[in-house]
Amino acid sequence: MEALYRIGQTPGDFFAGTGGFEYTFSNAFNSGIDLGALMEVMYDERDAQALTPFEHDIGLGLRVALNDVDGTEFLMGFVQDLTKNSNSMFAEASRRIGDNIKITMEMRLLLEQASEDLFFPLRDDDLFQLEVQYFF
Repeated sequence: MEALYRIGQTPGDFFAGTGGFEYTFSNAFNSGIDLGALMEVMYDERDAQALTPFEHDIGLGLRVALNDVDGTEFLMGFVQDLTKNSNSMFAEASRRIGDNIKITMEMRLLLEQASEDLFFPLRDDDLFQLEVQYFF
């Protein structure tokens, strides 16, 4: 959890915070795989004057760790604004190949963005990134 109460700045005193949890089901279904359930709540009482698009949002996600030699991991999630019709999703995956190479994929999609949302100007700008790292 992170929280703050700021005094003496425009538009006045305010509270903002984010908090959540992750619970991991180790060796789920006797498979050797770890499954993690994630939830996070984001709040900023400045509402439309907040400098973040996450002023009344909830995020849900799932983390999967295969626990294999190559360190294969997946993370998927969804963020919903609780006061506007704005939501997004994300996915990340990574895996080592041998001793020297790691491949990472990241995807972020802005599914729906309300016109008053700070992400509205980016509504058509999704992200897909593939990264290959070489270690020596």
